[in-house]
Amino acid sequence: MAITKEALYHELRRRIVTLDLPPGTDLDEVELTGAYGMSRTPVRETLIRLQSDGLVVARRNRGVSVAPLDVGTLQCWFEAGPMIHRAVVRLAAYRRRQEDLDAIRGAMEELEQAMAMEDGTGMVLANERFHDLIGQAARNPYLYASYSRILADHARIAELTYGYENEVRAEDNKDLTRREHRALYDAIAAGDTATAERVIEEHLNRAADTLRRVLERSGEVLADVSLGT
Repeated sequence: MAITKEALYHELRRRIVTLDLPPGTDLDEVELTGAYGMSRTPVRETLIRLQSDGLVVARRNRGVSVAPLDVGTLQCWFEAGPMIHRAVVRLAAYRRRQEDLDAIRGAMEELEQAMAMEDGTGMVLANERFHDLIGQAARNPYLYASYSRILADHARIAELTYGYENEVRAEDNKDLTRREHRALYDAIAAGDTATAERVIEEHLNRAADTLRRVLERSGEVLADVSLGT
């Protein structure tokens, strides 16, 4: 059954950020047209849009594939991500409006509901929406463009770390995740820029530590990155 181009974008994006389509997976236009009942033009346009998000890459004579999430990519993310996150939450705490806070809180509650239901995909998507809404509340189109690119891999990293944390002291980790998100929301709601920056830095440091443990399982090593600089 055919779907709209917008629906195809969200479907493929969902599958990529939840690792249903793992890094390196080939995305063949012909196969996608058959699977989703669409012509090649909207499929190609969707792949171009995903490429602008940083979620797919096109290589000459090799077609299009899901963007890598290797150690080199992660190293770059943990160098740039914290700086951009801190700038975003600072501006969001300064510029947020009530409608922003209502939407951010709604996403936070969706995340907590997904945790209670042990819905991993729901957790990843709600977490991404939570942070994206904070980015919108910052009201800076230049910063938001960079932030959106950061969030694309933020979601894939969350998929890796949430899965690991659910295996190891699941309830303790869920409670900590809830408290971190609520602390960030509270700081933004209060206009407390310093606390918002501190909370997001601590949150990302914990994510980096968890990711290192995930990578150690496969023999990979994420070099020590100082997220506080």
